[in-house]
Amino acid sequence: MSTMPVTLRTTATVFLLCGICALDVTWAEELSVAQKQYVTAHGRQLVGQGATTLCTMKKLLDGVNSRVDTFEQQILTFVNNANANFRKISDDKVMAASLSASRLQEMQYMKSLGNSIIKYMGETGKRAKAAAANASAALDEVLKWHCVDRTESHESSYSSTPNANCEPNAYKRDYYYEHSRLDPHKYSILCNYKVVSSTTTQTTFSNMERALEIWNQVKPKPYHMRVMICGAGAPAHQAAPAGRPCTVLENWLWNYRVTAHLIAKLEKDATLALRVMRYSEKVLEGDKESLAQHEERRKAAEARAAEEEAKRQAAEKAAEEARKALEEAEARRVAAEEQAEARRLEAEKAKQRRRVSR
Repeated sequence: MSTMPVTLRTTATVFLLCGICALDVTWAEELSVAQKQYVTAHGRQLVGQGATTLCTMKKLLDGVNSRVDTFEQQILTFVNNANANFRKISDDKVMAASLSASRLQEMQYMKSLGNSIIKYMGETGKRAKAAAANASAALDEVLKWHCVDRTESHESSYSSTPNANCEPNAYKRDYYYEHSRLDPHKYSILCNYKVVSSTTTQTTFSNMERALEIWNQVKPKPYHMRVMICGAGAPAHQAAPAGRPCTVLENWLWNYRVTAHLIAKLEKDATLALRVMRYSEKVLEGDKESLAQHEERRKAAEARAAEEEAKRQAAEKAAEEARKALEEAEARRVAAEEQAEARRLEAEKAKQRRRVSR
């Protein structure tokens, strides 16, 4: 029996367990930290690369809906094609009868695997879309406000005053941007005006992980020697002095990572569904080939039998012709002997008549 189903089952189980462990341990430790901002080490500010990376992650999140829809359509197509192939096999009585018990069991497992992928993919896609929407909304607020002096805006509108969190290249427009002196977006990070490679914003697990790795490398880190919390509500002994650069609020991080891992699951599900379809094609074509070979062997055997029958009939015909020839020869011999005997008798009668006449 093929080991492929066991391998697929083991891979899926290990991935699921590892994913759960990672979510429960690593993310839980980071969640409370991500809800706050801290004074940065060495007065570091958000720079252009950091802002571009935030925009990359924003675009990745915004592409989740269409990506999920694509995965779901692919999975449906693969599994439906596989089930159609399995039906062709089971509906063909000759083909089905030629399968071994182990092959039938293997087919049933692969069919169940494909159907289970379809059964749960809707919930996975729904969770991915919801997590992406939450992360995108939170990140949108970060992009809007991180470089803006919110004390001037009174939390209600954009401000034309920058704060200490960003270097100018963080909110710099890479494309032409028409604005007025009182432009409310002047110091916000506008991703539509940032040069972001399209290859890095295709929503895949690897792109999401890579963007997060880059972010962790370039983002301003907290000053660990003395923890100072930015914003209102911080304890007096931890409150950050005014005008100090603060870390980027990462309240979007949890949902971003949830989204990435759900996208990874859909990617794996699509790969598994494709394998199920390929397996069904292989079984179907293999059985067709076996049946074709069987049919060829049957036809060859019939041809050999027909040839032998023809030879037998030819031999019988030849024997019959020889028998008839012998019978005809015997009949001619008997007729010749009878004629000779008749002539002999006639000669004797003639001889006797001559004697009497004398």
